[in-house]
Amino acid sequence: MPEKVVPKKAVPKAAPKAVPKVVPKKVKVVIDPVTRIEGHLKIEVEVEGGKVINARSSGTMHRGIETILQGRNPVDPHVLVPRV
Repeated sequence: MPEKVVPKKAVPKAAPKAVPKVVPKKVKVVIDPVTRIEGHLKIEVEVEGGKVINARSSGTMHRGIETILQGRNPVDPHVLVPRV
């Protein structure tokens, strides 16, 4: 005699609980040094309420490429800098 198949009762899934987002008032993120570049680079970012309110970068090595590129078309560094 075949076994009787008893359907399982559907168990209602619990609704996910709302997790409140805790966003700190103001956070400063500093990445120093940035690696895999020539010279030294420091990035500072201030975040408030999940939005960037201020960002700074500073480099300590000057090779003159920046001076060569002043006033040029923004597309030129893509072509010129790898050849220096």
